[in-house]
Amino acid sequence: SGGTVGYTASSGSQTVSVQTYNHLTLSGGGTRTAGGNITVNGNFANSVTTSIGTYTLTISGTKTNNGTVQFAGGTNGIVFSDGTVEYDGTVTQTVTAGTYNHLVFSNSGTKNINSSMTASGNVTINSGATVVVANGVTLQVNGNMTNGGSLTNDGTIFVGN
Repeated sequence: SGGTVGYTASSGSQTVSVQTYNHLTLSGGGTRTAGGNITVNGNFANSVTTSIGTYTLTISGTKTNNGTVQFAGGTNGIVFSDGTVEYDGTVTQTVTAGTYNHLVFSNSGTKNINSSMTASGNVTINSGATVVVANGVTLQVNGNMTNGGSLTNDGTIFVGN
């Protein structure tokens, strides 16, 4: 209840147990996969690829992401200002508004950007992914934008500083 739990395998995959953590650290090598909804009452630190899937990740403390956090649910994404956030669902997803570092869109579900947001790094739309920027919405990309999928822009996209 007062310490830190670390999932630190050097390779392979680990399932992050469904529970409430004080502090949670995901590091080492390989991937981490949420086994269900995860609550972190303190700090969260990630330096690997972590798949939240369609579950929720709730963080009350500091969020540090030096890896990739993937979200596959319709509305379960959260913003990290560092690292990479990947929306990789096969369902229609609503992208959470905020300032991200790098954003990646993959898999077949449509990714709807319904509120203005910023990527201080790069935005990548992978093959098979569809991204829709809604009318009146601004997407500011301070890095590079790569589109290997489908992009519908009914708003405004600025690329570069």
